[in-house]
Amino acid sequence: MMPLVPPPVSACDYPPLPLLSDSLRSSFLSSLPGYFVSTHVLPAAYPRAPSSKWVPPPLHQTKAAHSARAEADFQRLVALKEAQEQETLSIPPREEVLFSTVKCYRPTCQRSSGRPVTLLLLHGIGLHKESWEPFLSDLSRSLERGSSVSIDEIWSLEMVQHGDAGLINEHNQGEIFDAADYGRDTANFLLNYLPDEFGQEQCGVNLPRVSDKEAARRREYGFRNRTLVCVGHSLGASCVVFPALEMPKLFSSLVLVESVSIPEYMPEGFGHRRAEALCIKRQCEWSSWEEAESSIRSSRYYRRWSQQAVDEYIEHALSPTTHGTVRLKMHPYQEAATLMERRIQFETWELMASIPPSVRLHWIMSADSARTGGRKVAAEMVWRRSVNASNVLLEGIDHMVPQEAPDVLANLVVDFLQHEYGRPLLTARSVAGASIDAQQSAKL
Repeated sequence: MMPLVPPPVSACDYPPLPLLSDSLRSSFLSSLPGYFVSTHVLPAAYPRAPSSKWVPPPLHQTKAAHSARAEADFQRLVALKEAQEQETLSIPPREEVLFSTVKCYRPTCQRSSGRPVTLLLLHGIGLHKESWEPFLSDLSRSLERGSSVSIDEIWSLEMVQHGDAGLINEHNQGEIFDAADYGRDTANFLLNYLPDEFGQEQCGVNLPRVSDKEAARRREYGFRNRTLVCVGHSLGASCVVFPALEMPKLFSSLVLVESVSIPEYMPEGFGHRRAEALCIKRQCEWSSWEEAESSIRSSRYYRRWSQQAVDEYIEHALSPTTHGTVRLKMHPYQEAATLMERRIQFETWELMASIPPSVRLHWIMSADSARTGGRKVAAEMVWRRSVNASNVLLEGIDHMVPQEAPDVLANLVVDFLQHEYGRPLLTARSVAGASIDAQQSAKL
């Protein structure tokens, strides 16, 4: 990773959150009884990876103008990305200060005497910090059913192009994306901004930077008062490999859900940039909330998602404009730019074998996922580092596990936490999956 340099900004100068970022907080609290919920802002990793500055296109375009602009943008993006991959771009690191947004969920009281853990959630491409809320609803119910796991706080970090962060940063984004910056944003939050003590209501919306001495101590020894378990999905799972390699003391365990780390022999999994080409042309603006909702609910892409996940996406992925229309918080160009990142997938496949064995690895992979290579690639991936590792292989669920089956994922995460951090129970709960053992992996 590039070094993390203190950004030239103070806590009093952070941008405000978008007005509707917590518009339906009370309705979500009713499905998570006993939790405080708050949203926070912090500077993202600084500086950013090299890139030219992106200029957002106007929102109000005719369909023909939008299509022509999207096609031209796509061709330019492909050329820029290939130059970046071949290391022929002569562009310095970007010095614009971007901001991360993070949501915190904290129980009002501890529910057991087990070893308390802090969960860090990292989402995948095209989602946002609230995309974990269907999973959290099921996690809360699963914890109530006889678990001895104690959770002190849950933090959900948002990528800088996504959700509320995407709105805040839209006019400072780069033309291309380097996924290592997602790993740097994760490290930056954990080293420099995660409060040392529990009770985020005491630190306000703008998270202050901890002292350099405290950040150095965390890097060398870990947290004073936290046992950190990171749950990452898709790109969020692969990008956490970087901070886990360079600062393993921060992490107790990594739960890697459908990590997009893949071997170089699987280039066919990319689909010849078809997903990126479709993404950059997707509709970004609608005349009303009703039209936007109807468009999303009728899309084939969301048909496998749970009803709660679709509801949550409509609630948190959209934003009103000053012209009375409704838009996606994340511009399709930026989503296509993140999809176009490929080095990260090969690099993390190679690097994950070097994650120190002190960091527990638990894989949750889909046997049916074309995005990550399915059963064959999963059987290799989960044993890239065989020491202190375990895995679950899911049948009948595709890549978007937190959206398609949040209840299944919640049960699997609670089972893992119970095994690692809970008190022994008299009976074990069954899980919806099978594991890949080393002998089976060798056969595959």
